[in-house]
Amino acid sequence: MFTPIIHRLLKASRRHAIGSSANPGGFCHDLFRVIKTTFWILFFLSVSFCAPAENENDDSSSIHVTVAVNNAPPYRIIDGTRVSGLYIDIFNALAERLQWQVIYEEVPFPRALHMMRYGQADIMLGPMRRPEREVFMDYSIPAFPPERKLFLVNDPKEQIHSYEDLYGKIIGTLRGSAYFLRFDKDEQLQKVEGNNYATLLRMLAYNRVDTVVIPELLAVALQKELGLSFTASPYTVPGETSYIALSRKSGLRARMKEIKQALDQMKEDHTYDSLLDKYH
Repeated sequence: MFTPIIHRLLKASRRHAIGSSANPGGFCHDLFRVIKTTFWILFFLSVSFCAPAENENDDSSSIHVTVAVNNAPPYRIIDGTRVSGLYIDIFNALAERLQWQVIYEEVPFPRALHMMRYGQADIMLGPMRRPEREVFMDYSIPAFPPERKLFLVNDPKEQIHSYEDLYGKIIGTLRGSAYFLRFDKDEQLQKVEGNNYATLLRMLAYNRVDTVVIPELLAVALQKELGLSFTASPYTVPGETSYIALSRKSGLRARMKEIKQALDQMKEDHTYDSLLDKYH
């Protein structure tokens, strides 16, 4: 690449020499300009060629992944700057295999959905799959086991035995969350939303709601953490598979195949099962 440039510069110097034969001083001045110009062109070209190409051999080590999370133990546990929990542990093991650098952003659940909608986060861990969410989230990676939902009550006499028992009750639900289609679409039910499940359980303790619908492991963990005790009703809701959901605006969707392969490898070498065993 240098040779044609040098050749053109030499031709230019000869033209200057011919045109300046009557004026030797002018010729020397022009020649000096040509040499100076040549030097700087060669210098900048050599710098650009010698500089290492960014991510030339490794396009995965520099990937930064933003995960929007809310505190929901034992699935997502946020304690100051420390982030852990069942979903977090599984995802961290996956990210390590993919050589990702993960950034967790703690936000309320509705805010996490907003971030996914507008591409401000790449991933959410464990949101239920619903048609209205599939508009902005890709649910191609089933990753977490189903978890049934409980209806907790403060008074054992007020237990929920069937779906019909929910009518006339004030039901605590997490703002923005989905549970099961019949329940989610039923406008006859009286639902009260809370920003987090800890708030909802405190409302239940003070009889501000009659029951709270909540994932089973989360119910156990929060009651222990808050020093509260409630009765789990006989009526429960079967769990649904939970997903590693990707924002449809995230560039990670182009890596779907390698994400699934890494997750399959975790299951084959029992890394996945060993992480599950810590929480069951």
